[in-house]
Amino acid sequence: MSITLGNTTISGLAVGGLPSGTVNSSSLAAGAITPSKIGFSGCFLQTTISTYQSPWASGVSGNSWYNLPLSGSITPQFSSSRILVMTNLALWHNNSATIRILRNGSSVYQGANNNSNTAGTYHHALPFFPDGNHVDGRSYAFIDSPGTTSSISYTMQAYGESSTTAYVNCSSNGYNNSNNSIGYLARGCATMLLIEVA
Repeated sequence: MSITLGNTTISGLAVGGLPSGTVNSSSLAAGAITPSKIGFSGCFLQTTISTYQSPWASGVSGNSWYNLPLSGSITPQFSSSRILVMTNLALWHNNSATIRILRNGSSVYQGANNNSNTAGTYHHALPFFPDGNHVDGRSYAFIDSPGTTSSISYTMQAYGESSTTAYVNCSSNGYNNSNNSIGYLARGCATMLLIEVA
C-alpha cells in the first residue's frame, strides 16, 4: 500500500491500514466518541448514587411543600443523554403525603393538575394510620431528558395533608427508640440512583 505525505495529509491509506496500536485513547479528542458513534442507544454512560442513612425528623406545615433529606447530582456527558432517576424512600407522615422530584428546583415529572389540584410524582400514604410504629416505603423510577451538559441536581419534596412531624428512615415511635428486638422499629436507608443513558 502506497502512502503519500504532504502538508500533513496522508492519501492512499485504506481502512485498517494503520499498524495496530497507532491510535489509542489518548490520541482521540475529548468528546470524540458520541452516542451516535457508539452505535446503539440505551447504554449506560455513568452512574451516581446518593444515600441518606440517618433517621430524620422535621416539623412541617400542612398543605405546603417541604424538603426531604435526599438529593443527588450528575453532569451528563452529552446533551442528548437521558437520566434514569431511581429513588427509594421510607417516610412516616401522620396521614398521607404527595412526593415530587425536582431538577434544579423545578418539578420535572408530575401528575396532571386539574382544577388546581396539588400535583406530584407519586402519592405516599401511611397504611396503619394513626399507628406510630410502622413506616411506609416507596420506590420510584422515571426517565428525564434535561438536554444539557451542565451539572444537574435532583431533590425531593413532600406535601402533607396536615401539620405534623415528618420522619424519614424510621417511624415516629422509632426515631428515639433503640430497642433492637422490636422489628417494626427497624430503620431504613434512603437512596437516589442517577444513571446517564445514551
